[in-house]
Amino acid sequence: MKNVTVSNLSLVLAFALVLVSIAISAKEKLGLTKDILLA
Repeated sequence: MKNVTVSNLSLVLAFALVLVSIAISAKEKLGLTKDILLA
């Protein structure tokens, strides 16, 4: 099994995608914010 290196930049970019999905959920009033944060 190979070691996987995770940089701070990749963590920030992944978190940015989560924030985008939360923003879309809030804008469209889908009620998924809690589920997204728990996931």
